[in-house]
Amino acid sequence: MNKYFLILLALCFTLLTACNSTTVQNEGSNEIAEEQTKLKVYTTVYPLSYFTERIGGEFVEVKSIYPPGSNEHTFEPTQQDMIKIAEADVLFYIGLGLEGFIEQAQEALNGQKVEFIATTANVPEKKFNMSTGHSHDEHSGDGLDSHTEDEHSEHSEDAHTEGEHSEHSEDAHTEDEHSEHSEGEHSEDDHAHEEVTSESKDEHSSHDEDSHEGHHHHHHEIDPHVWLSVSISEDLALSIKDALTKKMPDQADTFEANYQTLVEELKALDDKFKEMVALADTHTFFVSHAAFGYIAGEYNLKQVPIAGLNSQSEPSQKELTEIVDLAKELNIKNILFEQNVSSKLAEIIQSEIGAEALILHNLSVLTKEDIASNETYFTLMEQNIETLSKALSNK
Repeated sequence: MNKYFLILLALCFTLLTACNSTTVQNEGSNEIAEEQTKLKVYTTVYPLSYFTERIGGEFVEVKSIYPPGSNEHTFEPTQQDMIKIAEADVLFYIGLGLEGFIEQAQEALNGQKVEFIATTANVPEKKFNMSTGHSHDEHSGDGLDSHTEDEHSEHSEDAHTEGEHSEHSEDAHTEDEHSEHSEGEHSEDDHAHEEVTSESKDEHSSHDEDSHEGHHHHHHEIDPHVWLSVSISEDLALSIKDALTKKMPDQADTFEANYQTLVEELKALDDKFKEMVALADTHTFFVSHAAFGYIAGEYNLKQVPIAGLNSQSEPSQKELTEIVDLAKELNIKNILFEQNVSSKLAEIIQSEIGAEALILHNLSVLTKEDIASNETYFTLMEQNIETLSKALSNK
């Protein structure tokens, strides 16, 4: 969005305000009263819409700004999208650099009634460290050769020892395990990952080339796919509940009760993930992009992503070869694709190793098919459990 677009938006909002004034004067009193009982909410990723609907119930009207099947990493709002946001009471978004348009949207809509709320603002910093599921030095230049023998051997059929699980414990995350793709770096050979620091939560700028030293990094962009963490999803829901309560304090008890019900369901979902992992034959899965680090980190799994934290960040030819070699070494039978990410490189790897393609839903957006089937956050996550169960089986 350039300055001319911002000027055009400002003119549109001026006209919109004038039109709205006339419309309100002509509306019946019953319709006005009905509108005042509901908050108009826009969100970015689908889970924020779902959590808002569950908590707000009849007191919210919720829509995602993302079209069905779109890519959350590449989405840019249109002029019409911006007008819709301006008319809302609140826009819930993730933050952490996921939604690249937010800062410019806030600038363009300065003075409008909409309130922008980053739902990750109050998530404890240590929870972001749970995204530790990468089993190779993702596109760092050192490639898959940086694996230790122990890291490879733990995936063998007879090597699921107690030490394998303990290395993933909350207090035992190594620098290797914390490596993620830097969303700001998309060069062919330089997709280095960097260690999480307390300052990096609000820091999403490009990193110095001098800091790219394989596994030894000092800044790290936080994995923004936080809604795939059951634990962090509770925090996102809490942010939503608090915001709705602030805007409609008379409904505080209702929002609290709905929130508690949602939390109970999230805890039950967590138990289902644990049950699935307990029966798994292997702990490694190969996936089109690094969206599933929280699932991997929380349940002692390792994801090997083809692309980085941003689905547009792809490996070099050398790294691609190393990924294929590792997949063959581990006898990987499934490559996991996503509902809204087209990955020709993942297709190449699938063909090269003769693997079956499965869909692992990242839940950032629903597809038209999901909507027609009335899928929800929980039904899709349960489908993911089934998909991972198959991908982690030696059968």
